Amino acid sequence: SIREFLISLMILRKIKKGSKTPLRVVLIIPVVAQLVLVFGIVSYLSYKNGQASVKEIAYQLRDELTARILQQLTVTIERPYSINDIISSYVREGDIDIVTGRGEHLLWNQYKIYPSSNLIYCGTEAEGAFLGVGASNEDDDKAQIFIANESTDRYRHVYDVDETGRRSVLAEALERQYDPRVRPWYEKAKRLREVTWSDIYVDFDTFLPTISAIAPVYNQASGELLAICGSDIILSLELTEFLQNLEISESGIAFIMEPSGGLIASSTTDPITTGTGEDIKSVAAQNSDNSIISGASNFLIQTYSGLEDIQSSQWDFNLAGDRQYLEVVRFGDGYNLDWIVVLVMPESDFMEKINQS
Repeated sequence: SIREFLISLMILRKIKKGSKTPLRVVLIIPVVAQLVLVFGIVSYLSYKNGQASVKEIAYQLRDELTARILQQLTVTIERPYSINDIISSYVREGDIDIVTGRGEHLLWNQYKIYPSSNLIYCGTEAEGAFLGVGASNEDDDKAQIFIANESTDRYRHVYDVDETGRRSVLAEALERQYDPRVRPWYEKAKRLREVTWSDIYVDFDTFLPTISAIAPVYNQASGELLAICGSDIILSLELTEFLQNLEISESGIAFIMEPSGGLIASSTTDPITTGTGEDIKSVAAQNSDNSIISGASNFLIQTYSGLEDIQSSQWDFNLAGDRQYLEVVRFGDGYNLDWIVVLVMPESDFMEKINQS
């Protein structure tokens, strides 16, 4: 109203008479203050909405990436089952004679089909003979035949392979006797009497973390144990290469570990083993040189009071002041395989542009 306007004008005149502040400033300050307040509120709400949107995107990306990892794991572990089924039938039907080496080309054929297998082999129960086909320690693209039996005094002899998949010249005679019956993979399959996986071990040829799919072979008529056949996977080569080629986020990582905490594979270049030679062993994830791997592992250990009780879930946690988006998935196959897949993505990978704005 005109009356209220006149009263406000009189008040402003009195302020002007009693103060050195110009009337223009007195009029502008409230307007500017309101603009700053409104701008600040809008900016804050925009930031929080952007943060919520980023979190939702991160959830979706985590689900997509872990699904791809699980798919690759499934493909990787199904291949040795197929190999073992085929070579077990060859041994059972007498097409492969592990003692004499007859039929060794049939092992070679399987290796040619699945060259990423480190070694395809069988060991007999009665004689303790061993016959296998796998990659040369010096050249991954070169196949060799490995033999150990009474004729070699149980020392492993390594032969080059001709174009038909049969042994040619002796390439090396290893200075270590070998009886498959005392190896952990053989003993486990014999004890369980079923298709299973060996424990993860460090292969004494490659000195890399390895796991074997193993299957006992029985005489169908008598039920007598004839042999144990297996197919090896070098985990650090088979899985780490896949994880390192996986597009996660700028600083995101993925790793796989056992419930005991030992690292199996990682998308980083940080070492997953420690020691040298026969003393080499897997690094515990919580002791990894990578701060995200160790931080995520310690978070999971504290959250679940250990790793054995971990269930598939998504979490957010802070690491050195930075929020991390984490997804953990328990992976198994019904044949005693039990792994933990972890995916971690820093929030800062998604918030950079929002923070700049």
